[in-house]
Amino acid sequence: MELPCEGATLAVRRLTLTLDHPTERGDTALHIVTNLSATQATVSQVAQTYGTRWIWTVEGAFQTLTDVRRCEIEPLGYPRAALFSCAVAVLAYNT
Repeated sequence: MELPCEGATLAVRRLTLTLDHPTERGDTALHIVTNLSATQATVSQVAQTYGTRWIWTVEGAFQTLTDVRRCEIEPLGYPRAALFSCAVAVLAYNT
């Protein structure tokens, strides 16, 4: 499959994984779009790599960030510092 990307096309493949149990929203399959070719990564490798990311919901991510940051850091009484700290935490969580 090819997707338009900034004036060019990006070759990608879409993988469909059937779930053993439906998600909270009732989905029975997950679709992954990757730019890795079949020779670079098998379906199993891609599923294993991204599989751990599916178990975290947005709410779970924010709960983890809240717990790790102990809800509030005293020196960050300034809104800009708190916003910066939150942005860095979200970026660090996503890596």
